[in-house]
Amino acid sequence: MLITVNFDKGLEQLKDGNDQILFSYRDEYYIVSNTSWLKPRSLTDTVIINNHQKVEVQDIDKYIKRSQIKGMTTDQKTDRILKLTTY
Repeated sequence: MLITVNFDKGLEQLKDGNDQILFSYRDEYYIVSNTSWLKPRSLTDTVIINNHQKVEVQDIDKYIKRSQIKGMTTDQKTDRILKLTTY
């Protein structure tokens, strides 16, 4: 439980005062919304925004802000594709 609490607290501190999505925490990368997070395998994994626009994880902050995210999930067929929705 302590590890989870520290992890959650660490992500909350990173989110404070900005609207970015991609964070590095303890040498790992995370895509973070206001309510949850996903861990991509690499910075070159694909993110699909609103089932339309494809971008790499490393570029996600150029296309969308954290406050716009309404939902996020991994693709059921492959865990290398992440899906974000803003509606």
